[in-house]
Amino acid sequence: MNNNSKKCIIVLLCVLAAAVAGLMVYIFYDPTKMDKPFKDISKDDISKVVMCYYGEPMAELNDKELDEFIDLLKEIEVGKITTETELDGFSRGDILIVFSNGDEHYIAPNGNLFDVDGVTYEALYQPCNALTNMRGRILDEKCSINSQYGS
Repeated sequence: MNNNSKKCIIVLLCVLAAAVAGLMVYIFYDPTKMDKPFKDISKDDISKVVMCYYGEPMAELNDKELDEFIDLLKEIEVGKITTETELDGFSRGDILIVFSNGDEHYIAPNGNLFDVDGVTYEALYQPCNALTNMRGRILDEKCSINSQYGS
């Protein structure tokens, strides 16, 4: 085999390797990839959860409700941060989570948006809707508030 043939084979192998690498990136890289930020949260991590109404704390969850809340929160999937500002009926801080370490965070699920401390993420609708419905149900049961957020 002469020198030119070797160079051609090397160039061909490099092009083939680049094509395979490009195909792998195409297959496995998803710019719309979602993440479950609360997937590992446990009851030990949370001191209390309070459902709010227009920013006012209204109803603290009991032990059974906290279990349900954690199950729903684990299913929340968020993607990229959005600058969406047209949030009809969406009040930041719908739910206050007080963590065992003393940290406090306000979350607000709304359709396909999920807000954490004023930062809004694109999210999957179903898990957010389930959390919104739970919030509405708890407010209705404990505070007799006929909430527009579900029930």
